[in-house]
Amino acid sequence: MTSKKQKTQPKKAEQELEKLARIRFDGVVKSLEEAQQRINGIANAILPLSGAAAAGLVGAGKAAVDFEDALAGVAKTTDLTDAGVKAMGEEIRNLALVVPTAATDLAKITETAGQLGIKNENLVSFTRVMADLGVATDMAGESAAMTLAQFANITKMDQSNFDRLGSTITYLGNNLSTTESKIAGMAQNLASAGAQARLTEAEILGIAGAAASLGLEAQAGGTAFSKALNMINVAVATGSKDLTQYAEVAGMSAEQFAAAWKDNAAGAFISFIEGLGTATSVSFLRSSSAGSSTPLRIRCKLHVIANNFWITVSWIEFAIRCCS
Repeated sequence: MTSKKQKTQPKKAEQELEKLARIRFDGVVKSLEEAQQRINGIANAILPLSGAAAAGLVGAGKAAVDFEDALAGVAKTTDLTDAGVKAMGEEIRNLALVVPTAATDLAKITETAGQLGIKNENLVSFTRVMADLGVATDMAGESAAMTLAQFANITKMDQSNFDRLGSTITYLGNNLSTTESKIAGMAQNLASAGAQARLTEAEILGIAGAAASLGLEAQAGGTAFSKALNMINVAVATGSKDLTQYAEVAGMSAEQFAAAWKDNAAGAFISFIEGLGTATSVSFLRSSSAGSSTPLRIRCKLHVIANNFWITVSWIEFAIRCCS
């Protein structure tokens, strides 16, 4: 016969199994709940970052598209081959790592440089100088590129000297009571007449810096100086009667002044400026063959420089040293 104890053992075993299963099930549920909580926590932490990351990806994509558009501009304004444009793009990206200017902005400067006739081999160095000016001065990169490239074209400056040109303008701006953009603007207006008179770039910058620091505006001051330089240049070239009057203002004979102008126009012009303010020079400016009104305007501008003669001389000499 089966004992009562034997009959209850299977039932008890079944109960124990059910209990064990319930414990395991509850453990699984609890584990799943904890896992879900952790997943929710991770999701909540990730969601805000995902938006920022997405925005970053969008921004990076737009920057890449803008850079490619700017590089296409470089291709249009230069005669670089496809391989050359690609190599230029890499050089511009590398340049963006060492100057605080975005690669797209650098490419736009390069595009402007190509448009203004900067040679392929000078594009990167030119872009670097203009970017540096944009950081260190009040001259914006593309604006600086336009002004200084035109200055260089007019004066026929060696394009490998843009670093010296930029340094000279920066030094003048740091030491004169004017801004670099005003110096550059004055120099640009003086460039044509200065080049015809065979002034060097440094001499033009020195005159421009002195004039700008004394409050003369680029347009009016540049026009006055340009007309004075052109009038003297024509007088020396033609041997007209005005040559004698210029020479008297400079304290020389006509022959001496003509020789000095041909040998060192800047030195002769400084002698002329030094002689201004005398009765002879005022009479000359009023009776010049250029007409009464124009010489009087020229006199007003040149007398500002004449009254600060040593400032003018000092800054011409300083500019020459900077460009050396």
